[in-house]
Amino acid sequence: MHDPFYKKTIQFEFKKHVLKFNASQDLFSSQSIDKGTQRLLRTFLPIETKKSKKILDLGCGYGPIGISLKVDNPEAQVHMVDRDALAFDYTLQNAQLNSVKVKAYGSLGYDNVVDQDFDLIISNIPAKVGEKVLKHLLLDSQFHITKDGLVAIVVVDAIVDEVKAILSSDETVTIILEKSWPGHTVFHYQFHESTTNREHQSFATGLYDRTIGIFRFEGKEFRLKTTYNLSEFDTLSFGTELFLDTLDSLKRDKKESVVIFNPNQGHVALAAMQHFKPHKIILVDQNLQALKVTERALIDNGYSQESIILHHQSDLQLPVGKKTEVFIGILPEKESKAYYEMILDQSLEILQPQGILIFASSSTIITILEKIIRARKKNIKIVKREKRRGESSIVLSDIIAT
Repeated sequence: MHDPFYKKTIQFEFKKHVLKFNASQDLFSSQSIDKGTQRLLRTFLPIETKKSKKILDLGCGYGPIGISLKVDNPEAQVHMVDRDALAFDYTLQNAQLNSVKVKAYGSLGYDNVVDQDFDLIISNIPAKVGEKVLKHLLLDSQFHITKDGLVAIVVVDAIVDEVKAILSSDETVTIILEKSWPGHTVFHYQFHESTTNREHQSFATGLYDRTIGIFRFEGKEFRLKTTYNLSEFDTLSFGTELFLDTLDSLKRDKKESVVIFNPNQGHVALAAMQHFKPHKIILVDQNLQALKVTERALIDNGYSQESIILHHQSDLQLPVGKKTEVFIGILPEKESKAYYEMILDQSLEILQPQGILIFASSSTIITILEKIIRARKKNIKIVKREKRRGESSIVLSDIIAT
């Protein structure tokens, strides 16, 4: 099947190794390897990378940093993590493209990093993570690195002073290298005191939390903690409000299970919990932070943690045999027609006979989806479509399982 996320293949050279990277339009720097990454790797040109037996690439994207180091140091064990499931999907794809093997998996900061004895932790630090998360990314590396290990980062000018202040505030940090170019600064630093390894879950400590909001649906009041880096932290979008009205208009039958694709801050999941009273809620999102915040919202409002299933992935290919009576999909914008066809096909595959599908997005996207459905002339009944202020929802039913 054609990859609906693929944009182009990029060629890149590191220490005379010519590498290739498939890039996705949904991931950072899809046009070329960004300047910050190039400058970070440039500081390793005079460094013998083979001294690093275990490397962690934090926030790996589609993999240029970790894979470049792995190609130059084939004996190293390289872990590559990202909150975005599409990122580690592409990292694994690009590792194979460059004939190397790496461990790529999802993690929110260091929360899901499986080892604590890396010789090198390296990262292109994003600019808009907030002060608390930035401090976590810079300093909590000490719980995952060997005594003489090296941390290497690149940051944009907008946060370089903040980074300097954070590193300078920790007496155990020694900056080995600080090198600047227009737009970027690279830091290499070490922790000169041994640190007792400990479990550190950044999400659980509230580093990402933004505010506590009140959300009302079908006569019930819900409280939920919203987070930075996700939309609708204090006000619902017109699209979500329209979706809630659409859901409220449907029959309130108890369901065994509901699948929710792209739950964001958790409002949609709470509404589905209230309306369908499902025994099981399955959350699917490529953003690990959205999964965690939605899971917390459900638990905080009385839903059993044992009844929540998380799938950190960019598509809807669930394990064989997993079927649902209700599928709710919040569709992102600016994707290809092939992407929406893929999501429609995969949602039908996991839907039980006579189940219902509810999609919400901009009116442009729902129109594309509706055209796809009508062109297929399959037994998919469009129950209703509603529009409001450029947003739409569509309810589909009478599905014959394939």
